[in-house]
Amino acid sequence: MDRMRLHIRFAHRTFKWSNEARGKAAVHCVIVGMTSTAPASCRLFDYDSPTAEPHETSVKNINPYLSSGASIVVLKRSKPLVERPVMRCGSKPSDGGHLILTVDERDQLLASYPAATAWIRPFIGSEEFINGTKRWCLWLDGVAPGELRAVRPVMDRVNAVRAFREASSAEPTRRAALTPSRFFFVSQPRTEYILVPEVSSERRHYVPIGWMSPEVISSNKNYIIAAPSLWIFGLLQSAMHMRWLATVGGRLESRFQYSASMVYNNFPWPELALEPLSRPGEG
Repeated sequence: MDRMRLHIRFAHRTFKWSNEARGKAAVHCVIVGMTSTAPASCRLFDYDSPTAEPHETSVKNINPYLSSGASIVVLKRSKPLVERPVMRCGSKPSDGGHLILTVDERDQLLASYPAATAWIRPFIGSEEFINGTKRWCLWLDGVAPGELRAVRPVMDRVNAVRAFREASSAEPTRRAALTPSRFFFVSQPRTEYILVPEVSSERRHYVPIGWMSPEVISSNKNYIIAAPSLWIFGLLQSAMHMRWLATVGGRLESRFQYSASMVYNNFPWPELALEPLSRPGEG
């Protein structure tokens, strides 16, 4: 906008587009009207929900976030504004699904090979965390090749991961075929950690945030903070942080889409005179 010297004259914030076509897709839209001259006033249309009727507000300026206010843009950052624990993505398998187990697959494997229980961990993405569904994964770090070969179904899965990665068009994935028993990207903490789902409903007043044990493997569909403190957990659950997410975070359709580089790293942390707490329930 600045480069082309454009201004927003009117804008409709997110709403659900409807049509009469058979098998119509769910499409969420915004409408932005631009002008080359600065308008004396602007028209901002908001919706209480994506299917509600719009209500109009006259404002002095509409910024790139389609909000009333100055045209300030938040840019990605690689680390927080102040000294805070690092937030990173969870672990990414890039395995063709072969290291991931349904509940039935886990039960079948353990019925034949009970000793494999040490290799199976709960595996949780945004959907599993929010909806309480169950998935499991083979977590084989440190397992000797001889032990793997003794459990044929697990070895078959490892070989399938190798074949999947070797067939990839991406060089980093092909290189990861050398370690097929390991997730492609591993960030799993050895401590308890905070979990923030990447995508959650815009209808929630607060994004569900978890305090997880290290035995639970977080997928790359979550963001995680290792060795956290309770006051950081509390701030991430605060109305202030929710408003920040709603303003600068991304959207998937109309749902909130969290980002470490945009939301967490740019969050204007308040100065707190609190004694840090380490676990939920302390204090």
